Amino acid sequence: MQNAYEYWESHFKTAETDPCYTSPEHATCLERFQKDYLHERSRILDLACGSGRNARYLAQQGGDVYGVDFTRAAITACVRSFQNQSLKGAFIQAGIDAIPFCNDHFDAAICVAALDHVTVDCAQKALFEMRRVTTGKGMILLTFDHPQTDDDKLEQAEVLQDGTLLFVRGEYQGMLFRRYQDSEIVQLVGKEDVISFEYGKKGSRIIVCR
Repeated sequence: MQNAYEYWESHFKTAETDPCYTSPEHATCLERFQKDYLHERSRILDLACGSGRNARYLAQQGGDVYGVDFTRAAITACVRSFQNQSLKGAFIQAGIDAIPFCNDHFDAAICVAALDHVTVDCAQKALFEMRRVTTGKGMILLTFDHPQTDDDKLEQAEVLQDGTLLFVRGEYQGMLFRRYQDSEIVQLVGKEDVISFEYGKKGSRIIVCR
């Protein structure tokens, strides 16, 4: 059975052929985040940057963008996309729970549709790392998928000890998915650190936090 790295490596090799794909929900929340919390030349971390759809938008708005993803295919797709569009950005292959930057390096950070695709322990470490590398006044944008996503495929998954689903067969084999309830997201982030908690049209959860 393929593992999570192999699943996402294969996924982003395919995504590279469609580098302009973006989610309307994510595009809208990113636009608002950019307008409300960023300024020209903000230094921004896109954690779990994938094929770079969000990094491209931020770079097009003048942001100084850095992307981190744990798959080589994602980093390759980002670099090629930025080169093709003559955009400036830096991309590094690394785990989201061990960000290779010093403290207070970024003005803001985003992690879109990624924390619910790792174990709870990894998500906790990733949040710690984002806060470490973001300045004290910097904001963090997070999104989580609808908790009933993939309801029709539950028989293809096993439940890990922390409640995370591991898909062991079917098209998602190797993928992890944690079906966070709203209260669990607030607990993960920390109630006192939540600036806003909103819902996308398809039930995604959109959080701005410190």
